[in-house]
Amino acid sequence: MASVTAMECLLLEEHFRSENAMIQLLQYAQANCNEPRCKNICETMLREHREQSNNLARFINL
Repeated sequence: MASVTAMECLLLEEHFRSENAMIQLLQYAQANCNEPRCKNICETMLREHREQSNNLARFINL
């Protein structure tokens, strides 16, 4: 694996925080949505953002 600079690490950590904020927003939207199509979209996006967050956490060793 290529080495990561301190600045790149900071940017990755900020992206990780953004992913987690998006996850919280999607969880709220899913819980408060009445349309099945909307809930399905939120579930799909939640799964994708959780996967991305997990990948980032592994990459930056969180």
